[in-house]
Amino acid sequence: MNAHTLRVRKCTGRPPAGTAGQFALGAIVLCVLCGCVSTFRPGGKKGELQGMLYDFDNCPIAGYCVQVDESVKTFTDINGRFSLPGVVYGVHTVRGSGEKHLDFEQEYQFSDKTEILHIRIPSYETTWVLIDTALEARNIPEAQRLLAALPNTEQDTLPWRLYHAIACYLEAGPVEGDCWLEQAERISASIGGKSR
Repeated sequence: MNAHTLRVRKCTGRPPAGTAGQFALGAIVLCVLCGCVSTFRPGGKKGELQGMLYDFDNCPIAGYCVQVDESVKTFTDINGRFSLPGVVYGVHTVRGSGEKHLDFEQEYQFSDKTEILHIRIPSYETTWVLIDTALEARNIPEAQRLLAALPNTEQDTLPWRLYHAIACYLEAGPVEGDCWLEQAERISASIGGKSR
């Protein structure tokens, strides 16, 4: 094949006439090879899982606990970096928790030791802003998800109860939500000039 044929194949997605079988065989071989590269093999190749944690203001998060599959764990350094040696290539659950930022959990396909995870995690302060924005946009599921993500120390505060009552009122509507509106008004009056 000449270079022009390859360019046409890439642009149109169709093989030149008479080469459909060759093209299909090449595609199958490519799929098999790609699948072999990323397949998890127990006891297989290991590497060092590295990453960086930032908040929503792009500031590094220091002292945040990062854990892989409830076994290997470490803490981020002053620059928000972490390194977990001896992680077997494959799919893993990466979890984290910290004092002033939300917890996180996500699945990650670890297949290249040169990759660096970049994870953004909102601080509690940013979470309050995100909750407020979600409520203003009437995105009740997002507001409730963020409210539930805050730790118990934050959920025991009057502002949390106020935001929760507002979310419940917006979800229930004006008729069924009157009791939530009354609760929100009482909480708001009791807060007065108090800050979080």
